[in-house]
Amino acid sequence: MTYRRDENTWPGRIAEAVALLGSRYAAQAAGVSESRLRQLSNPMRNDAQVVETLFRLDAACAAAGQGTPLSDLWQARLGRTGPTRRERRLEAAVHVAVSAIRAACDRLLEVLAPPFPGSAVAVRAG
Repeated sequence: MTYRRDENTWPGRIAEAVALLGSRYAAQAAGVSESRLRQLSNPMRNDAQVVETLFRLDAACAAAGQGTPLSDLWQARLGRTGPTRRERRLEAAVHVAVSAIRAACDRLLEVLAPPFPGSAVAVRAG
């Protein structure tokens, strides 16, 4: 039976992957039978519930400031060694802080800089 699959759902994406790879190769790569892949691409089944649960758990970890342990594992299995989501957010926060410090230093230099080229700043001993 043919089912309408939303491309932004797990069954839709599974069907897309199978179409891209061919059902025999996709089944071998996934370690399941071609029949099982057809089951997984059926939007009427609830097979994607486990994946959705993992995403909700990862989202809860991220919201609690604990990173994304499940996403990090997935990225590692894909062989991606780039920064994790938490590391990217931390890097962005450090960039903002450094930019603020740089702006403050620039303003301080403007206040302390000589009023025109060649003049000296008088420093009082005190």
